[in-house]
Amino acid sequence: MNKIDNSLGKLDSDVAVDVGRSTDARQSSQMFLGVQILRGVAALMVVLIHSSLLLGRHSPFHIPSEAGAAGVDIFFAISGFVMAVVTANSWGQPNIANAFLVRRIIRVVPTYWIITLLKCALMLLIPSLIMNTELSWLHLGTSLFFVPVTYQWPILQVGWTLSFEMFFYLVFALALSLTSRPAYWCSLLFGTMVAVGLTIGRSWGPLPFLLNPLLIEFVFGLLVGLATVRGLFLSKAAAAALACVSGLALFSSNFVEAAESYRVLWWGVPGFLLLASVVALEPSLRSYPIRPLVDLGAASYSLYLTHTIVLGAVWAVATKVIPMNGLGAFMVYALGVAASIAIAWIFHRSVELPLTGALARMSYSRSSK
Repeated sequence: MNKIDNSLGKLDSDVAVDVGRSTDARQSSQMFLGVQILRGVAALMVVLIHSSLLLGRHSPFHIPSEAGAAGVDIFFAISGFVMAVVTANSWGQPNIANAFLVRRIIRVVPTYWIITLLKCALMLLIPSLIMNTELSWLHLGTSLFFVPVTYQWPILQVGWTLSFEMFFYLVFALALSLTSRPAYWCSLLFGTMVAVGLTIGRSWGPLPFLLNPLLIEFVFGLLVGLATVRGLFLSKAAAAALACVSGLALFSSNFVEAAESYRVLWWGVPGFLLLASVVALEPSLRSYPIRPLVDLGAASYSLYLTHTIVLGAVWAVATKVIPMNGLGAFMVYALGVAASIAIAWIFHRSVELPLTGALARMSYSRSSK
């Protein structure tokens, strides 16, 4: 297991990948800076929509930012891409599924648990800073262990997306243990599940989760990953054009009301095309890296998890001392976004990286014995 576990250790950044001989040399053994940047942009999109909602709640102003929710759809596609690429050289090898799943748990769970428990503490100690003050042992348990429930958000509300992520990891790990072509079988399985849901409906029991159309967005990422492993990329011109069209489509969704059932079309498809474009444009992005966005991508998980707490605290305090009927509202909006980024970066460097690094080393040490 040593060799496999060491290879999967590159998952720590989520986009540091060795795609092997079958891919273009420009990608081999390098971090995909474009995907890292896209992760940062996706996280920032989510921050902006939540900031806009708070602006509308506390003032008469509104900034169109509904498309910010598409950051989640982009995250799902990136997850599929990363899974297909980082495991490409290990398909069919013994113990690969265990190593993969351990690495994913280390990457996702400890940080999420820490921030969830932090929010619980704030809910008990300073409930005025937290919008959602409902708390019970059952609620805590379902939140910490990613149990999807249709009647209640997780304590850390953005955790609903992690239920999908963990489900994807479990299915992919199972496919890794049973077949030498896990990405293909996962694509087929999720595609079938979504088709069944669209055919018979999803109104009973766990079906709203298990047959959710959002699962197809992981497939989008798997397809981009499989193409990358095979060395298939869009041309630079096509990728640039597609990136512009995709970005425009996402932006235009700020001004069009669409039912949630069309989310995959409005946000998932443009996110998929944007991911494919960014991967194809990797050489250009590597030549002219936008360092702040690369750094933002590195801290994107911390930003995604911490920003609702930070925004809630900023707005709770600021609205008591700053008038919300003019420039003050936009100052608080900007302050909330800036504080979210700053605190996420500090948390990423001081907690997330040391913790996941230590756990990864412990896991590797145990597997080496």
